[in-house]
Amino acid sequence: MQAELAGGGDLIKYVQLADAPGRGEPGTGDLDWTERLGLLRASGYDGPIGLEYYPQTPSAESVRRIAELAATA
Repeated sequence: MQAELAGGGDLIKYVQLADAPGRGEPGTGDLDWTERLGLLRASGYDGPIGLEYYPQTPSAESVRRIAELAATA
């Protein structure tokens, strides 16, 4: 993922998030979201991020968790 994103943030127009496996909310699967969001930030991307997952907690709590992950990336 790092090689694909390096310097390409201006080419990306929209990003959707979901964890793997199972398209759960970030933090419920195997992906390192601090790393992934950090790579996205380092690429120069500053556009919208869509939340395309099956929530396992109330929506407000889920969105708050994603905002915390993004802030530490």
